[in-house]
Amino acid sequence: MAGNTSFDRETSKKTGRLRSMLLAMSPLVFMTFVMNEAVGDDGVFRHLPQANSSVISGDALSGVRGVVATNSAAGTNNLQSNSGAIAIGDTASVNNHVIQQSTLDKGSVPGRDNVSIEGRAFSHAKGWISTNQAAGRANVQGNAVSMALGIKGSALSESSMGQVLSDQQGLTADLASSDASKRKVTIDKTAFSGAAGIIQTNQSAGNGNTTSNSFSLRVGPGGGE
Repeated sequence: MAGNTSFDRETSKKTGRLRSMLLAMSPLVFMTFVMNEAVGDDGVFRHLPQANSSVISGDALSGVRGVVATNSAAGTNNLQSNSGAIAIGDTASVNNHVIQQSTLDKGSVPGRDNVSIEGRAFSHAKGWISTNQAAGRANVQGNAVSMALGIKGSALSESSMGQVLSDQQGLTADLASSDASKRKVTIDKTAFSGAAGIIQTNQSAGNGNTTSNSFSLRVGPGGGE
């Protein structure tokens, strides 16, 4: 009995730490913009490549606590996903599968794509912080997290999270090296300063990029197979 009592106390402590990560869950909205430029030359109307920008401004979400999941995209056919599972208890179990598929049309012209997280954004944030940013076309991004405490849990991993980009990409060296194509991805050095917990970030600028994060934690007897 003494052994069981010790485990229960330790479980309670660990449960408290996990629950502290779920203090708040708030819907988040960010502004993105897409500019379609066009010029007239000798009476001929021409469309220029799109200019896509996704920005998380300075000091945004600084000091937040709990579960913070953000998805920000500018462009077309971009797919983003945040997913998480936490199971606490003697008989609890979790399973989660995420599949995303996007198609990049033939002849897609690279544009002027900018993705940035500015100064002190997410600074001193604590908990599970997951963010996806994309500018361009047919970018696929995903975050995944799984936790198990004294229970049987099934972890999310790359094998259970499928991300597919069609072979119909249509990009060539000439298009990719065009002067009209400029891509920039930045995270300010002060962003995420003092942040603690699980921090997952994906940034993509351009066409047809696939990025993902995955995390799994199993603690205590029965925490996994």
